[in-house]
Amino acid sequence: LEAKDPWERLVRIAFLDGPFRLRPDRDLKWVSDALGDTTRDAGERAMLLEAAIRLAPDPESWTQHCEGLKPLVDDNPSLTDRIDGRVMSSMPDEEHRLWEEKQAERKRQDERRKAESHDKWIQFWCEIANHPDTAFSSEKGPATAWNLWRAMSKDGEHSRSSGWNRRFIERHFDAKTADRLRCTLMKVWRDDRPTLPSERPEGERNSFPARWQLGLAGIFAEAEDPDWASALCDDEARLAARYALIQLNGLPQWIERLAETYPDAVDQTLGNELSWELKQAPGAHDCSTVLQAIAYHGPESVARKLVPRLDAWLGEDGDRVIDTSNGNGIVERTRRVARVISRHGDKAAIEKLKETSLARLRHQLPFALRVVWLSTLMRIYPAAGVKMLEERLTTIEPARRSEAVTWFACLFGNRGDAIGLSGKGFTPRLLLRLVRLAFLHVRREDDAEHEGTYTPDARDDAERARDSIAAALLNAKGEEGMAVKREMAADPLCEHFKDRILAMAEETWAQELDADALDERQAAALDQSGQAPVSTNETMFAVMQDRLSDLDELLLQDGSPREAWAGMSDEKLMRREIARALGHAANSIYKVDQEAVTAEEKETDIRLLSKASAHEAVIELKLGDKHSARALRDAIESQLVRKYMAAENRRAGALLVTLAKDRTWRHPDDQRKIDVGELLGLLDKEAVRVQSASGGTVLVTVHFLDLRPRLHPERSPSGQVERQ
Repeated sequence: LEAKDPWERLVRIAFLDGPFRLRPDRDLKWVSDALGDTTRDAGERAMLLEAAIRLAPDPESWTQHCEGLKPLVDDNPSLTDRIDGRVMSSMPDEEHRLWEEKQAERKRQDERRKAESHDKWIQFWCEIANHPDTAFSSEKGPATAWNLWRAMSKDGEHSRSSGWNRRFIERHFDAKTADRLRCTLMKVWRDDRPTLPSERPEGERNSFPARWQLGLAGIFAEAEDPDWASALCDDEARLAARYALIQLNGLPQWIERLAETYPDAVDQTLGNELSWELKQAPGAHDCSTVLQAIAYHGPESVARKLVPRLDAWLGEDGDRVIDTSNGNGIVERTRRVARVISRHGDKAAIEKLKETSLARLRHQLPFALRVVWLSTLMRIYPAAGVKMLEERLTTIEPARRSEAVTWFACLFGNRGDAIGLSGKGFTPRLLLRLVRLAFLHVRREDDAEHEGTYTPDARDDAERARDSIAAALLNAKGEEGMAVKREMAADPLCEHFKDRILAMAEETWAQELDADALDERQAAALDQSGQAPVSTNETMFAVMQDRLSDLDELLLQDGSPREAWAGMSDEKLMRREIARALGHAANSIYKVDQEAVTAEEKETDIRLLSKASAHEAVIELKLGDKHSARALRDAIESQLVRKYMAAENRRAGALLVTLAKDRTWRHPDDQRKIDVGELLGLLDKEAVRVQSASGGTVLVTVHFLDLRPRLHPERSPSGQVERQ
């Protein structure tokens, strides 16, 4: 298309389509001559003027250069006006000039501050490096620790949360300085005593002095030692528990070891604080510190310890809405309490939660609170929840925006807290009952039609809920799933997609029957590698077990990495080495996913991906030297299964535990000391329990990688040590 604007024409000719770039020393003369030719087309002269304006010899003389072009176009007023407009638009007004001056001054001040800060850091560094005894003396030690803590806190995400960063200190100083700082910080946290929110004036409960964060960093530093809590006395344990509430966004990692060693100290500190929080009138969003921490971020062992207090709160009708001013806060508090009990309570606690849910739903409650209790019931006992929902909807007449539509939107269409339908409790027949309810009350003829952008409302969420329930049933497997899908297709409510239901039912059934059949590519892979390709969760599990056994064989070889691996205290480094070994043993059957590990440290430790299908196996690595028996046991269900094995094609998993030195553990139930053999028995028993509780939908194993010296050195008759 022909460009009409002179500047656009110049860009296309000289910059986009042209073979050269204009230069003042070479092109200004001929451009000026052509511009002054009054016989040329007006459009060409306008384009030439744009070129001439940009060919000033230097930026400082640009205004004079433009003024000098006026005699060349004085026959055309529009061109002279264009020159005047360009000159005027380039002249900044007074306000803009003042703003630029202020910006320049701010920049100079910032540079001065940075330079001063750098000079102070150099001076501070020299004092520590040249006079460490003075810097870490009893008089100057706290100030040195404070300044180093402020520097550490700005270096990396983890440092901001804990305040302790050994790598930072060793990088800028050395390991000895890091040890000196650690010792100083260990004294700092003991010399202070943070108050709990319940002990502060009402207006100061959400704030605290920054020095308490320094003390928190001291506990993180001390917790480098896995057995740090064992060296504390009872008063120190209670003091450390106080610091736990200084951490933002949850409880610190070290609280689990503290709770194992001093359970009463943690319960009487955090537990009493939780009970106090539950007695306070909630705000609009219920900002209870301890409750929020254990509901979303806290270690499972701590949350489990506090479940009785939550149960007692419900028993005292703590969820009762007294007036409308605290309604939203009570709803949110009740949701968190129910979440903690359902996730961390034992069988008796969950059974009691079921009875509480049923009892609450028999009373007249605000709708938001009824949603909390029905969603809780639906999660822990799906059959009872669906029955209750059916009873609720019996008297409701189907309509485009009925109460039933709101129920489905809140229970199954809520993007952040929707009830998952993939659990074993949601059997195909139970899903069919939900499908019938959904298509009866969330009718397709009432569906909203949107054009362009829109904000989803309850109706849109209910439609999403209906579709997700139908999809869950269509994905149901087994003979019961096939029978229920046929029944679904025969239901008049599903008449509109009967053929699709039957087609998907036949396809799913055929896939199940042929799950172990090999296609041409898979057969070729079998012939090449000598091992059948992975196309099911079961075969993925078998391959993973085989490769983990290969690691044991690797440790027995002459070139064994046993000694190198045993010296690794960082799980990330150990993970890389094990992943590399598993990659070497892949035999073209799978590949080891390293990108998810290196890009997102919260992802699974090691993931094996089948090259023949979408099936995966996940391996959670734990250094047995650094973790308690309770932490290792809890990791099987709470971390490995719940977090990483929810996907349908990722149901094979292993907890890989390494041990580099002889040690004992405390049994998580009776606190007696156990050795490695009893630990493995405990973990194997938990794996069997978790696998059984899933109805066989997940496959879990525990593998122990023994990195301890295989043979002890023997002494010859002469007294010399002989290597075995």
